[in-house]
Amino acid sequence: MKGLRKVTCFILMFSMILGLSISNEARVKAADASAKDNGKTVLLMHMDGENGSTSFKDETGKNVIYTGNAKISTDQNKFGGASAYFDSSSSSILRIQKSSELDFGADDFTIDFWYYPTNETRNALLYMGATNFAIDYNYQGTRNINIWAGNDEKSWNLISSDPGGNGIGHKSLNLNQWNHIAVAREGNVWRTFINGVKDTEITVAGEINCTPNTDYGTVIGGMGELGENYKAQGYFDELRIVKGAALYTKNFNPPTTPYPYSTTIPTETITGNKAILEVVMTNNTIKEYDLTADELNNFITWYDNRSDGIGKSYYRMIKRSNVKPFNSRYEYLQFDKIYSFEVKDYNE
Repeated sequence: MKGLRKVTCFILMFSMILGLSISNEARVKAADASAKDNGKTVLLMHMDGENGSTSFKDETGKNVIYTGNAKISTDQNKFGGASAYFDSSSSSILRIQKSSELDFGADDFTIDFWYYPTNETRNALLYMGATNFAIDYNYQGTRNINIWAGNDEKSWNLISSDPGGNGIGHKSLNLNQWNHIAVAREGNVWRTFINGVKDTEITVAGEINCTPNTDYGTVIGGMGELGENYKAQGYFDELRIVKGAALYTKNFNPPTTPYPYSTTIPTETITGNKAILEVVMTNNTIKEYDLTADELNNFITWYDNRSDGIGKSYYRMIKRSNVKPFNSRYEYLQFDKIYSFEVKDYNE
């Protein structure tokens, strides 16, 4: 099993070989946060189910209600055999239960999903809060993606995609094909990506409060708290929102599998406060590192993210032996050169 690329292999190796326990708290850590942050998946919808079904599930447990003709369709899908279809008819939307987890404030965040447009009219794809954040399609461009952000609940005073605005996208989506769309905020830098390629980069400060007084503050497939404007016509698949992490900061390869959800990543995988990490390379070389618990967890998180195509292709590992006469020593491990690794924990 070259590379042990699946998280379940980590669990098997740690629990069966090392006898380590994984806490319930650790099990709810999002599998898609990069090693440098603490992102949490706060919405994940696979859009799977039987053809014609109006039952939509959020893996994080938030209530999703449909109105109009929003439904599961097996006519098109990116993963899982089905997707969500919107026909642009009146009130054909999905609404997500209001939650403080969907209130971004000034935090980093990532929103990404697959969209299959079937027309070239303006489509509102996502609307959050009361004039707080939105994503739409085919406005001020040709099949382009635009973003909007505001913090006064009455205007798009941070980012606007009206004529001359700073949120207007330039790249065109492919009509009647699946397109990966990602929006990521990193500090005061907001970026959009179309099929893994950066489209816009905007620098603006400000908090956005996405929890209005209404019970359902997030709308899929329309704009406005009732989704009454610019109804979407097309298919959605794999909608994910991560709070606290900008998963994409540079060009990337779009995901080739459904997004994972947090039932297996060990964030506290050792019972001791330190561990010896032995890494077997593809040339059979064995490298050994003496790490703290946090350093080990950061390495594991990087490894799993990299297996999904997210993050750097290398990891900088600190070396604590034979440091003098230098101030510090680091070794850079290439992901594709790692065959397997083993952890031996201990208390110092």
